[in-house]
Amino acid sequence: MQVVLDAAKADAEAARRELSDDAAAILEQIAAYREQAVKVTEAIGIAGMAEGFRGDADAQKTTADRLRSWALAALLGAVGLAMWAASASTGKRFDLGLFAARSVAAAAIGSIAAYLIIQSAHHRERERRSRKQALEFASIDPYLSLLPDEMKFEVKKQLAETWFAQPLAPIDERGGAQAASIPVTEVISLLMKWGTSR
Repeated sequence: MQVVLDAAKADAEAARRELSDDAAAILEQIAAYREQAVKVTEAIGIAGMAEGFRGDADAQKTTADRLRSWALAALLGAVGLAMWAASASTGKRFDLGLFAARSVAAAAIGSIAAYLIIQSAHHRERERRSRKQALEFASIDPYLSLLPDEMKFEVKKQLAETWFAQPLAPIDERGGAQAASIPVTEVISLLMKWGTSR
């Protein structure tokens, strides 16, 4: 009887050890799956943010292009009105009232063109910022993959503070408008020279 009990105890102990080993292996596998899930979730989050910034950049570009087209149309209208105003002085007699009215209309349309040009420049700057952010988000995982795990956490912490804890920098009113208006001012001066030489 003792032999049967000892055998049963040995079998029970072997089964307990086997179950314990199996449980430990399953727990290790669950931990590995959890680590993989965290990495996949981070990658999805970063890719989603990069795609969000890319989408915003595309929308800003579309708006900037549309504003530029409207600005060009307004600019051509202003030049046409200016040439029409100049034609008031080419007749037998000069009509100051007619010339002034046409000049004011040309200036009003020209100011609308200038406003549209400045707004287009603002949208171009927003597009540039969004593309930069998208590139940074898209390239962070390849950069971090080369670092040890301890450094990855520190780098991510610093990046989060840089990306999310800072106020949005204002758009430089002077630079964008000047950059956008350089070709336009050249076009205006050429058209004015052409209009006055006729």
